[in-house]
This record gives sequence, C-alpha cells and structure tokens, in this order.
Amino acid sequence: MNATEQGFVTYGPPVTLAGPPALVFIHGAGHAQDVWAPIARGLAQRGYPVVLADLPGHGRLSGPGLQSIEEMADWLLGRLRDSEARAPVLIGHSMGALVALEAASRADPPPRGLLLLGAALPMPVSETLLDTLAKDPERAYGLINQWSYSVPSLLGCGAQPGFDLANLNLRRMARCGSATLAQDLAACNAYVGGEHAAGRIACPTLLLSGNRDQMTPPRGLPALAAALCQVPRGARIISLPGPGHNLMAEAPGEVLAAICDFLSQQ
Repeated sequence: MNATEQGFVTYGPPVTLAGPPALVFIHGAGHAQDVWAPIARGLAQRGYPVVLADLPGHGRLSGPGLQSIEEMADWLLGRLRDSEARAPVLIGHSMGALVALEAASRADPPPRGLLLLGAALPMPVSETLLDTLAKDPERAYGLINQWSYSVPSLLGCGAQPGFDLANLNLRRMARCGSATLAQDLAACNAYVGGEHAAGRIACPTLLLSGNRDQMTPPRGLPALAAALCQVPRGARIISLPGPGHNLMAEAPGEVLAAICDFLSQQ
C-alpha cells in the first residue's frame, strides 16, 4: 500500500501516461475500501496502479455521508480531477456500481473501461429493511448478510480459510453505522437516472455477478446490458457459480481472474 489521501488508498506502481490505466474501485453500501484488499493486492502485483475510494462517511473519511448517487459521483469525479488517475477504469460493487455508472456517464475524459459487480437497474430497497434498520440495526445487519452470502459462507465454510466472512461483514456494517447504511440504501432506492446514464456509456463494460446473489439477482443483468446500448460490441456478462452478492469476499480468485481477463482485452 502506497498512500492515503483525500479518501483514496493506492496500491502498486504510480500512474503514468505510458503505463496501464489506474483502476479505481468504489465500495458498496455500509462498506469501505478494505472490501477490495485481496483484489487490489493481486492487481498491484500484476503491475496495475490501483486506487481504492472511501466515500464520505465511510472508512477513513469521517463526517456525514452523501445523500444521493449523483452526489457520490460528483465527489468521485472531483477527486479524480485532482489526482493523476485521469481516464481510469472504474470498478464498483452494488451501490458503488451505481456510482461508477453515473460517474462514467459524465466523466471527461471518459473512462477506459467500466466494471459493475453486483449491479442492478433499478436497485430497489424494501421499506421493511429500511424500517428494521431504523428500529433494530443488528437484525437488519443479519438480514443483509443472509441475502448477501451463499449458504457455505454463512456456515463458516467460505473460500478464504480462517475468515468468518459473515461475521466480518457484520462488524464492517456496525463500524459504518446504521445511519450511514440507511442513507446509502435510501440513495440506491431513490436513484432513477441509471438508464439514462447507461445509455451514455461508450467504453468497454463488464457486468459481473454471483449466481447466488439475492440482493441483485443476475436475472436482471440482460436488461442492464441492453441499457448499455452504446458500449462497443455490447456489455459482457459473467455470472460466477457459487458466490452471492459479496462476490469479492466469497470468490476473490475468480473475481481477480475475470478483472484481469477484461483488462487484457482492452
């Protein structure tokens, strides 16, 4: 790990005009940049400059979070303009996928590529979950975990030996706080600009999901791919066998391989 600045954590070599593009990662609701650590290390070891973003109110960036996907995209674009990571590859998970999509649709210069993990358009959140989060955060965290992981991971038999992925995620959501998580989920629920944003994307795009994802089921990906109507040769879809919504934690090797394959074809 090289540096921490303005909500960015960097891994690997510096960004140069002659080298590969920066890979900018955006986390999901109630998470922070550390969810990408295994993927970031693998990409940095392969020579890619990696930038992990903590959105305001998450991880290393204390203070209030942002109210909407559009505000998060504005924040990200502003930080990128102030950095060396011009025309990066944007990679987002869940809420972060919406942020990446919105930012990519307005970026100047446009991104070199776009990878959306655990994505859906729209991304509705049930009122029952939001109400439970306000009244009983611990129960809400448990429900989110139940919908985010495959059964083996919930039983402690995940792909990362020595890690209780579900319990780790409970601590991660508690560290973020129920108010910020509720704000994140409300932003996902209220985002209505996704189809317009998708229609403006003209860079290579990959849609990556776990086939046991109950939060953003992969059956919705063909509609999202169709909305990405300007993408050269169309958006590519990969559904990994086994993992649920938190596929980076459940299948880090497969996610890393899919990202590397996508980058090698650009």
